[in-house]
Amino acid sequence: MQLPYRPLPSPDESLPGFSVRLATIYGFRSPDAFSRQVFGDSLPRFLPDKSVSMDKWLDSLESIYGCNPSSLSEHFVHLRQKYQCEDSRRIITDITIGSPRICEHCLSESHYHRFEWQIAHRIVCDLHVSPILDSCPECQCSFKWDENILSGCKSCGYIWGSRGPNPQQWQDYLKAQQSVSDLDRLYRGYLHSAFSKGHSVWPRAQVPYDPKLHSQLMQSAYRLVCDPEWNEALSRRYHSLRPEGHFDNGLAETHALRIKNLASPIAAAHVSFGEDKPVLPDVPELVIPKKHQKHFISVQAEDICESDTVAAVLGLSISQVNQLVSRNVIRCLSTSQILRDRVFNLREVSDDISHLFGKVSPEPAEKISRLTIDEADGIVQRYGFDLVDCIEWLHSGSLSFSLTNAPGCLARIRIERETLIEHCESSFMRRAADEELDRLTVMKMLAVPENVLDFLGKEGMLPSERWYGPGVRYEFSTIKEFLSSYRIARRESFIQGIPTSEIWKRLSPSKADVLLTELPGGHFVGIVKRDKLPVSEAA
Repeated sequence: MQLPYRPLPSPDESLPGFSVRLATIYGFRSPDAFSRQVFGDSLPRFLPDKSVSMDKWLDSLESIYGCNPSSLSEHFVHLRQKYQCEDSRRIITDITIGSPRICEHCLSESHYHRFEWQIAHRIVCDLHVSPILDSCPECQCSFKWDENILSGCKSCGYIWGSRGPNPQQWQDYLKAQQSVSDLDRLYRGYLHSAFSKGHSVWPRAQVPYDPKLHSQLMQSAYRLVCDPEWNEALSRRYHSLRPEGHFDNGLAETHALRIKNLASPIAAAHVSFGEDKPVLPDVPELVIPKKHQKHFISVQAEDICESDTVAAVLGLSISQVNQLVSRNVIRCLSTSQILRDRVFNLREVSDDISHLFGKVSPEPAEKISRLTIDEADGIVQRYGFDLVDCIEWLHSGSLSFSLTNAPGCLARIRIERETLIEHCESSFMRRAADEELDRLTVMKMLAVPENVLDFLGKEGMLPSERWYGPGVRYEFSTIKEFLSSYRIARRESFIQGIPTSEIWKRLSPSKADVLLTELPGGHFVGIVKRDKLPVSEAA
């Protein structure tokens, strides 16, 4: 069967809009009624242009149009690609909206629905400088994909285009719409506007959409990017609940910095807004994923955050934050196997950090060498430990520390150098002899580059399960014996007054020609003096 009249889609017509127009031509109120009558299949309510149902619908249309397979679908695919609606690098992957959005003046003139109106960040019509509507301007009733979308509101009878456009009111937002090129920045602003009390925004597959709120939220997003005054006002909305709380102060700074980073001086240079400010409702349901909304029962919405926020406040990586969770240094609401899916209660994390800082020692009277937490990390790595081990020692009280007024949270910590080295030495000696160390840990302990470590394995100086390679693992006893031999060589070299390398040759079973040189704050660096490995390639 073929249709007697087969209208073609306009170049910029949306697939749902084309489906409505085709259905009305044949006397049906909606594409769903047309599809059930002609093909025996129903269509989804929102007619997403990228779905199994719509693919099947297009196949059916192509069959009754008698056109080449995929000819219609290619048209709509090219239309989507024209607006580049999908990009996995964005905070929101797909920026199209399923519910109908319209420019009433365009519809009153052309009588077809344009795809560009479904792009979430488009809130002003380029032609008429009028708002793209998410609901009826008279009764605020939301739209549906049926025959009324092409003519007027079904609920109140309002006819599209009855009121003339007001370009002056929307001119500033049209300039902003044309000036902003960094869409990820814009959509982050959209999510922050939807829940300005919150601190985190989660990556989403689709735009969280409420027809009654969308326009004002997107207006706020444009102003966060293009209006320095609005950006500054929103960045100051959150203040530390506990001024004496180190984590809370860091959280306030991180929150303000994230808002300020949304501003674009280039876009702001082309736009000037009036004095009217958007009214922002706090709607955490639009921002916090549904799987985490179960915590609303026991936790305030603004205290729910993801790993990125906790890591940013503490100055750590997400992996390090999750290691602190596994070692009971900080608490976590949801311990998902996917580390980025873990969710935290900011009040609990703040209490945990306050508990950690409660172990602080009095400021020493005399001036001694004190290290920042990052400098301490460089030393503990020489003993096969890492920054998380160091923080755990501070948390348990086994390693003393003091605090300064430096900015940041953990960045305020100061550790005495000699105390840290003594603690590392004692912890080093208590490690189990059969503990296995990975390749990266050994490289940090010995302070040697990858090629030197491989050579030491090939020469038999560092025996392992494999001679060398990415999968190599070493027993702790092997590394301990290696370091012990080096210390003996240094001591005997001092006593006998001969080069360390000569003593090392006597102690080394492989007799490899290796020169060992001490590094400040660590053990040593190995420089292999062989034709196989030039000195310039070593550490």
